[in-house]
Amino acid sequence: MLSRLSRGLIAPVAEVLKRKPLQPRSVRIHLIILVLAAVLPLVVLAALLFWRDVQLRHDAVERGMRNTARALSLAVDREVGSVLAVGQTLAACPDIDVRDFKSFYHLSAMAAETLKGGWVVLFDPTGQMIINTREPFGAPLPNPLQDSKGSLANNRDNLPMGNQAIKTVLQTGRPLFSDLFIGLVSKLPLLSVTVPVVRNGKVIYALSLAMTTDHLNDLLRQQGLPAGWIAVLVDRKGTITARTVAPEKFVGVTTSPRLIARLSQGETGWDSGWTRDGIEVYSSFARSHLTGWSTVLGAPRAAIDAPMNDSIAILISGTALLSFLALGAALVFGRRISGPISRLAQSADAIQRGEQIDLQKSAVAEVEQLHRALLEANAAARAADAERERRLVADAKRAEAEKAQEALRESEERFRLMANSAPVMIWVSGTDKRCTWFNNKWLDFVGRSMEQEIGDGWLDNVHPGDRNRTVQTYNNSFDARQPFSMEYRLRRADGEHRWILDDGVPRHQANGEFLGYIGSVFDLTERKKAEEDLKRFAEELESRVADRTEELQAANAALLRDIEERKKLEAQLVQSQKMESIGTLAGGIAHDFNDILNIISGYIFLLTESGGQREQMEESVNVINETVQRGSALVQQLLTLGQKSRGTRYALLNINTLAEGLLKIVKETFQKTIELTFFLDPNIPAILGDKTQIEQVLLNIFVNARDAMPGGGSIVLRTCSVDGADLPFASPTAGTYVCLEVIDSGIGMDESTRNRIFEPFFSTKETSQRAGLGLSVVYGIIKNHQGYIDVESQPSCGTAFRIYIPAAPASDFVIEESGREDGSCADGFSEQATILVIEDEAAALTVLSKVLSGRGYKILTASDGESAVEIFSQYIESVDIVLLDMGLPKMSGKDVLIRIKALKPSIKIVIASGYFESDLQADIVQDDIAAYIQKPYMIDNVIEILRRVIPHPS
Repeated sequence: MLSRLSRGLIAPVAEVLKRKPLQPRSVRIHLIILVLAAVLPLVVLAALLFWRDVQLRHDAVERGMRNTARALSLAVDREVGSVLAVGQTLAACPDIDVRDFKSFYHLSAMAAETLKGGWVVLFDPTGQMIINTREPFGAPLPNPLQDSKGSLANNRDNLPMGNQAIKTVLQTGRPLFSDLFIGLVSKLPLLSVTVPVVRNGKVIYALSLAMTTDHLNDLLRQQGLPAGWIAVLVDRKGTITARTVAPEKFVGVTTSPRLIARLSQGETGWDSGWTRDGIEVYSSFARSHLTGWSTVLGAPRAAIDAPMNDSIAILISGTALLSFLALGAALVFGRRISGPISRLAQSADAIQRGEQIDLQKSAVAEVEQLHRALLEANAAARAADAERERRLVADAKRAEAEKAQEALRESEERFRLMANSAPVMIWVSGTDKRCTWFNNKWLDFVGRSMEQEIGDGWLDNVHPGDRNRTVQTYNNSFDARQPFSMEYRLRRADGEHRWILDDGVPRHQANGEFLGYIGSVFDLTERKKAEEDLKRFAEELESRVADRTEELQAANAALLRDIEERKKLEAQLVQSQKMESIGTLAGGIAHDFNDILNIISGYIFLLTESGGQREQMEESVNVINETVQRGSALVQQLLTLGQKSRGTRYALLNINTLAEGLLKIVKETFQKTIELTFFLDPNIPAILGDKTQIEQVLLNIFVNARDAMPGGGSIVLRTCSVDGADLPFASPTAGTYVCLEVIDSGIGMDESTRNRIFEPFFSTKETSQRAGLGLSVVYGIIKNHQGYIDVESQPSCGTAFRIYIPAAPASDFVIEESGREDGSCADGFSEQATILVIEDEAAALTVLSKVLSGRGYKILTASDGESAVEIFSQYIESVDIVLLDMGLPKMSGKDVLIRIKALKPSIKIVIASGYFESDLQADIVQDDIAAYIQKPYMIDNVIEILRRVIPHPS
């Protein structure tokens, strides 16, 4: 390389000399040119090698600062991670579940003591502070989501007032590390770790652990950075949150736009620039995956570049001195050579003649040789030139090798100086996996010499329980040429085993050749102790939680006993009220039935006293018949009240049509001082119901409204459809309901009256104006239709009745009360048919037997269930129809129905009962019953139904 460089520098000069003849120069001038031609390439080569060494050192500094920045970021993450663990532990505290905030306050105050100047704050879903361990429990606290709206701090570069991370945590349910803000209570710049308090998958509170910037300033200072180095913590918005130098001046200030731009370009980086103090620095940064904060490390450029600048100065000085010495030597040796040569040249003729000449003795061997032998003068001169050139080349190569070796030694020495000044322990290994060097930090830590540690000697300090795992991790990573990070215990000089974190990375030459590994080691013992303390604290907290849970369980058991006692008292009260209602009902029924019996008794007496007068007998019979119908209607109302009546016919009804027809009647019968208004929704669906009963409901409500307005007023009727989910009742059974709303402007009711209006025979009217069961019948009808009724009323403010009836689905059908006629005419029965009459009342059985026998039927009778089945079995072929009463002794009517149908499935059965339950109604359809009769019945109705079931032959 040197010869090529020399040829590259000399060849242009020679070419110039060839093109233009020059004046002859002295030997000294030629020697000077020769020295320059030899020295300059060496100087250029040394400069290139030195520049390469500078680049390598610069790269080493950059890698070291990048690693240190990552280490600082990890230290911050470990500290903030411990705070996050405390917050998540507190968020699981059962004191929050029972809203025991005072106990939770004391527990949080204990946890806050581990935060070194921090405190714990609990927020409800609106952002209102519930507790703040910086303030006494119960002190008034602000709401950062409301009190901080539109307000910014004036002294900290527009920092927000209050922790705005609360809103995000309440919405997302995930922990969040805040940017720098000004606390509403402390008025200090703060950072916080906010975690959600989740119960049953729902965020019920937000728990924030606030930290002052002084805590992070101390954390950065504790990392042992070299003197003059600066560490800065920057939040996600580019605001300085902690600084090792002058934090009181720069915390809360936005960092430079150049640095913000660099932070946004990657997770790590390297740059040079100026600090806020005006110091030119090299800087590296690393962004945390946990918090999103960035740790920036700055090293003064003057301190980093000082060794390199000194080396440059030494190189320049050495080059100048070498050049000066070379030129001086050229002049001296040129003079010593040129003198004899000049004299030899002057004696050339004599030499050519072979004469001896007296020349002054010269230090140059060639001159002496020329003096001895003229014939060999030219050859000797050429040999001298060749020897001189060889020596110059050898000298140049030797000088080059010496300079390279010196540069390597200087580079290694500079690395050792930098490694020994680093705040961490550093080791270096070769390609054979054996360690070749440890820095002073390591040697001081273990208290051993370099000779004891190199090779595998360092393993003697590793704890025996960790040694195999450590060696295996190191060897596996070494073979894979992969970075590694491992924790193990290393014996310190005082004999204590300390937990350390060892991070190793492979190192390579510029050409990619593998050179071994280099590693950095941090002492983790304090962090391990902190983790153990936190674990003990968590176990203690769990123990306290368990104790508290047992206390709560005992309290719950006592509470449950109190609730059971209260339920018993409530049941007794309900029973008392029920008995009062039954008494009222019994009194009303007794009054009405006594009236009916008195009427019947009186007219029976008139019949006995009529003396056969036809007109008086017909009048008495008609009155008795009407009174029986009145009693039947009263029984029907009682069944409706007890929700035992199915009604006479269920059909699809348009409630608007029904209401319009009823309103016409009401308008004609009510006094003119009452104004009737209606608003009917044309799009409401149909309902499935009994037209007569629904009309009775509306008419009863209209009459009550009329009676509540003796001086006149207004009645408003509205209809609409309502979604079942919107009803103010528990567990609606239908998706859509039809609503009928009747509003009057009458005298209204107080609460006590409103609570009793649906009791049987209850009324606020005078005794002479009372009429039957009242609104209790309305309540029973609506319940039979699977509906609801709601009443709103205030004294002197009118009354509003709202009735909700399920809309009819498309699949609803109608059950007819009358006998079925399909196929009956084909049976061919006549009035000579045989009828089995089953009735437990002897008088009723006698009347039916006489009447039906008089009509020409053949009659078989039975007064209980067992005899009925026995008689039917005996006359199974001759019996054409069975008239069955459902209330029988010895065997129920339903069982008799099943037994008879099992014996003869085709038999015609007509059933009679005072009421038909829901399961009996299902059997009517399922068992193919011919017809049913509602008791009390008229004999002529029974005959008509039997004629339809057993018609004359066609």
